[in-house]
Amino acid sequence: MEQKSLSEYEQILHGCRFCPMCKPAAEVGSLTQLESHSTRGRALMLWRVAKDLAEFSPRDAELLYQSTLDSISQSWCINHYPVAEYLVAARRELFAKGLVPSPVEKTLQKQLQADSCPQAEAVLLAGEVSELGDKSAADPALKLLQKCGETVRAFVVPTGALAYALGDIETARGQAAEIAQVLEQARVKRVVADGPQTMYALKVLYPLLGVSLPDKLVVVSLAELVEPSLGKTKIASVLKSDQKVFFQDSRSACFLAEELASDEAIQPALCDSEEHSGSGEIYELPRRILENLGVQRVSSVWSRSLSKSTGTDDGLWRTYPDLAAGLARMRLEHIQSLGADVVVTDSVLDAVHLRQTQTGSAEDLQVYWLPELFRN
Repeated sequence: MEQKSLSEYEQILHGCRFCPMCKPAAEVGSLTQLESHSTRGRALMLWRVAKDLAEFSPRDAELLYQSTLDSISQSWCINHYPVAEYLVAARRELFAKGLVPSPVEKTLQKQLQADSCPQAEAVLLAGEVSELGDKSAADPALKLLQKCGETVRAFVVPTGALAYALGDIETARGQAAEIAQVLEQARVKRVVADGPQTMYALKVLYPLLGVSLPDKLVVVSLAELVEPSLGKTKIASVLKSDQKVFFQDSRSACFLAEELASDEAIQPALCDSEEHSGSGEIYELPRRILENLGVQRVSSVWSRSLSKSTGTDDGLWRTYPDLAAGLARMRLEHIQSLGADVVVTDSVLDAVHLRQTQTGSAEDLQVYWLPELFRN
């Protein structure tokens, strides 16, 4: 991702404004069936603003926040146009002009206060847990890491990813700088990210914001620590051999991918295949863990960099919870249509939100955050 002004995306917006090709990948647009919630609709609006042909109206501002950052359209696009980048640029302008809708302003004000960083060689940087607002949500990860022989303590703190996605770049930079400073002061040598959003913040967002982590600090994902341990330590899984499992990729993972979806992914015959939907260790590691557990896995083209949002991405579940719940229901319905019994995800945000959205009936899918797969 880059940090540019909206006007610098004029040519990209010119290309997006009349192109309907990413409609199959629409998230909120598929839910509401409104053209104004489509990528093309937003691009047309933004092109007019970038060309100084119009000013942002209150409804424009609302429409720009009634969505994720739409990185799935970026992944689906044959040219991989930087949709998420120009949406962030637009939100930055709205924030600077004091035009953000009330739900967004309230979300930014209600972020969880950071814990103090523990004096430890290794910490679980629980950025996704911080957004949840429930510090105990980190417990399954801490218990699993202990079983894997890792001594890790939790550091529950906003990473800046939410503030950045909502256009508040100064808060995002401040949160990032504070994390970098306290990690250095606490002499932390290794950080374990609690999910893809936290890893994205550390690996992608901080360099973009001009924030450097301490020299020699090692940053790893939960999956990176768990996968090699499975071959050395027998850890019982809650999954049964006859269950069919779908792995839900976080939208944040696409910014950590080695490759986004290829042109082949848009072929109709590939609707049940993830072969061309993106590649990289961010996708492969958790899948290898499931393979090591011997489970049956079902797949869909709407996986990896084309994974459709559960509604948690970019703060939507906090700003417009009804829309986010609708995305979660659509996601669960799609996964059920594949014949899956279980959903596994490496994002604690996704896991909690999907569970909260379900009805509590016997037909509900079982939903697990990756660390929850292993018995206490």
